[in-house]
Amino acid sequence: MDNFGAYEYGSQAADPGLGFGVIAFIAAVYLFYSFCVFKIAQKTGNSETAWFAFVPILNVVQMVQMARKPMWWLAVLFLVPVINFFMLFPLWGAISENAGNSPVLGYLTPLFGFVTVPIMAFTGGSGPSTPSPTQQPKIKKPQQEPVVFQ
Repeated sequence: MDNFGAYEYGSQAADPGLGFGVIAFIAAVYLFYSFCVFKIAQKTGNSETAWFAFVPILNVVQMVQMARKPMWWLAVLFLVPVINFFMLFPLWGAISENAGNSPVLGYLTPLFGFVTVPIMAFTGGSGPSTPSPTQQPKIKKPQQEPVVFQ
């Protein structure tokens, strides 16, 4: 008797465990990557909105804020195919520079993000390389002494 197409007894028992393992692995990678973006956000001075890193659409808003780019970049990143991929290079370059790392590390992130994002999160500078306009100290102009004619 031919058993073509028949399953052996017990061969399906591993399938639910395998599926759960894959989902658990994907969730662990997502949480680690989100935690890394959270740490980068704190380095760039976005501590108030650092939790955006864990929310799927808000994390892109967070990236634009970390790079200090105008919000119209969001429309391009979400709506323009192909161009959005190429805009990731200057976006991550600015994020890396604002986090106190080399911009070259940021330019490599769209291609090698699994390596460069943890490097940006756990090494490099401890803050923005240049303070944002809201963080810049007020510079007092020196007062000129009145000119006295004799």
